Amino acid sequence: MSYPVNPPPVEQPRKVNRKGRTALIVAAAVSVLACSGLTFIVVKSVADGVAAVAPTGRPAAVVGSTGGPAPAAPDEPSAPAASRFTLDVEITDRECFGTAGCHVTFRVVPGWSGDLGDTPWLITYELSGVEDGPMVGSIEVVGTTYVDDGEEFAMTPSSKAKLRAKVVRVSRA
Repeated sequence: MSYPVNPPPVEQPRKVNRKGRTALIVAAAVSVLACSGLTFIVVKSVADGVAAVAPTGRPAAVVGSTGGPAPAAPDEPSAPAASRFTLDVEITDRECFGTAGCHVTFRVVPGWSGDLGDTPWLITYELSGVEDGPMVGSIEVVGTTYVDDGEEFAMTPSSKAKLRAKVVRVSRA
């Protein structure tokens, strides 16, 4: 015995609620206009020498007689100079393949002068001497310690290639 196969019901297109869409467009336009007006007021205030206040309640910028912004707040330390840091590349394993180059396992070990305090800093470095151009990596340091992410791997063009790491940026971690 066979049963007739009923085709699946065809879904009808839904009606779009135009009133809801219109309200959304009007609300977006009002928001854009309000933000533009607020931006004008802040820029005008800063140009007149009045402090602009950030959402945190602290001054965002104050224009003084020199025309430049005020220095950073004293509770936020500025990033240490890149020259305070040294980077040593310790090669832990090397497997060479004649003229095809070498697989190298290495670790970048940072050094720095003085105590960096309790603020964690991210040291971004560029590693040269690898086959496909410089590699970029980073190390986090706090006070007198650093976070060791373990060993890294690279390919060098020959067994005589020297890996060198150079600090390119210091930023808050």
